[in-house]
Amino acid sequence: MASVVQENGSSDQVLNEFGSDPRQLNCTIRVPVPRPKSEFSEEETVEILRVIDIDIPNTGSARFDVYVAKPDDKQGVEGCSDLGEYAGCLIELNQRRFKERTMSLGITNLVKRIGGENCEKLIVSLVPRDGELSIGGVRIDQIQAQ
Repeated sequence: MASVVQENGSSDQVLNEFGSDPRQLNCTIRVPVPRPKSEFSEEETVEILRVIDIDIPNTGSARFDVYVAKPDDKQGVEGCSDLGEYAGCLIELNQRRFKERTMSLGITNLVKRIGGENCEKLIVSLVPRDGELSIGGVRIDQIQAQ
C-alpha cells in the first residue's frame, strides 16, 4: 500500500487490492477493481459498481463520493493522475442506521465514456466528504439487461 500526500496536506491511500478487512474512510481510497468476464454480449450486459458493507455509526451524518477511472497501461493505480469520472455518492442524514448496507451504481455508460470497455480493471476512488464511516469492499458485477 502506498500513501500519496497531496498539495493540500491530505493523504490518499493507494491500494493494490481492497482486502477482506473493512477500512475507515478517513482519506481518499484508490483501488483497482477487477471487471468480471461477461457471459452475455456487450448489448446485453449492464455493469454495476457495488460498495459493500458500508457501516455508519449512529452519530451524525455521512457522505462520500465515488469516482471511476481507466488505469494507465504501464503504471496501474499509481499512474492514474486524477480521480476520474464521477459515478455517484452516498448521503446519510441523522436517521435510523442499517448495518452493512450496499451501494450500487450503474456504470455501463461511464465505462464507455472513459474508454474502459477493454480494461481488465478499473480504478475506483472513494472520497470522504462528511462524517465517519467504514467500507467493507468494492466490486464490479455484470448482469444481463432485461
